[in-house]
Amino acid sequence: MKVKVKLIGGFIQKLGFSEKEVELPEPSDAGGLVARLGLAGIPVLVSRGGAGLHGHDRLQDGDQVLVSAMFSGG
Repeated sequence: MKVKVKLIGGFIQKLGFSEKEVELPEPSDAGGLVARLGLAGIPVLVSRGGAGLHGHDRLQDGDQVLVSAMFSGG
């Protein structure tokens, strides 16, 4: 299956792209996508349609996913 991934912030420089389609085996989840991107062990936020995803949340073919670093404001 293919998932469109958009990166935010420093991940663009780290991974060398801002948006691209990523091929994943079926079934796949958000945690598998993070691992496939080489970001396992790094605190990240993954969202689809503005809603945050947990690592075990399944992805579907054609999903558009945003991946950004954890951040806090004040």
